Amino acid sequence: MSPPDLNRGNTVVARRTGARALVAAVVLSVVAVSPLHVANGATESDSSDPATDSGTAAATIPADVAALVPGLDARLADAPISSGPASAAIATLREADEALDVLLVESADLQESERRLQEALDKLTATERRAADELAVAEGRKRRLAAAAYTQDPSSTQGYAILDASGPVEVARRGRLAGSVGETLNTAAHVADDLRAAASDGAATVGDELAGVRNRRADLDASVQEAVAAIVAARDEVTETLPRATVAGLDIPLVALDAYLRAERLAAFTDPECGVTWWHLAGIGRTESDHGRFKDSEPDEDGNVSPPILGVPLNGKGVAAIGDSDGGELDFDVVHDRAVGPMQFIPSTWERWGATGTPTTTRTPRTSTTPRTQRRATCALSQEARSLTIHS
Repeated sequence: MSPPDLNRGNTVVARRTGARALVAAVVLSVVAVSPLHVANGATESDSSDPATDSGTAAATIPADVAALVPGLDARLADAPISSGPASAAIATLREADEALDVLLVESADLQESERRLQEALDKLTATERRAADELAVAEGRKRRLAAAAYTQDPSSTQGYAILDASGPVEVARRGRLAGSVGETLNTAAHVADDLRAAASDGAATVGDELAGVRNRRADLDASVQEAVAAIVAARDEVTETLPRATVAGLDIPLVALDAYLRAERLAAFTDPECGVTWWHLAGIGRTESDHGRFKDSEPDEDGNVSPPILGVPLNGKGVAAIGDSDGGELDFDVVHDRAVGPMQFIPSTWERWGATGTPTTTRTPRTSTTPRTQRRATCALSQEARSLTIHS
């Protein structure tokens, strides 16, 4: 039930609710001495109470993963969660991240290899071009020497005019000189040709390696895109499933615990003297609806509880007699009021203390807003009323 609505004489109901909530709150306060304990090792408790035993933690919530859920209380980073879709989604996300890291490392290596191979190819191409130029020069000189050696033009300065020599001795001398120059030019031509051929072969080999690297980079780029898509899909899955995960050791859906923690933080800021804690609120949530999981109901990733949780008609038969006050807008009952939502507020309490205005499209107050309403109502009541809801 809700905190007592003093205007409707619901004190007896509130006492019973407060007593049950106190038991759950005390258990939670033992399991998690502080919010920091909640976020860092709540599974240390060896309690076998079903309210707090949710099995072994299958994963923790890394800070970067917690950041995927907008507004998630920072104290929930590293919180342990039980095995389920969320822990599987976190594992999938980690695998996708690691796969992308491997691909990016390989891509960086290939990029560096491509750079070095391109530099080598440029050098070999330049060497081949220079050697070809030197070969062409040597061959040209050989041809000019051959032509000049037998010219009859005594004024020629391009050769040694063997046929114009004045005698056999001079002919022999000029022949030997021409032969020596020719050998030098032949050697230069052979060296240039060998260098050109080696550079050409080297350029071909490096070119093939470069083509292979570029082909691998193209394939890798496609793999990177696939890996990025896998990460996006995994993040979407985490965003969808993480709020519904169960905090190991507390048996509280993450979205509900986040609501309790944020309500506590808001109370500490707006009403420091109130002293309400997250586990006070969690005790009430546990007692009233098992944190929004009564029967077939479940909170979704946004904190909306579906199907709606509705209490029995408050028709005076074993319960308080409260006639309809909301035209059935919240509780779907136009005759009597019913307690509504995870914290089981009656419509008049929600109308008075609702923290965020209107409920959701299901017309049922949300898990993510009802703890704040509970905090407001609790802090606003007199000390006697607070003792009914929390300290009885």
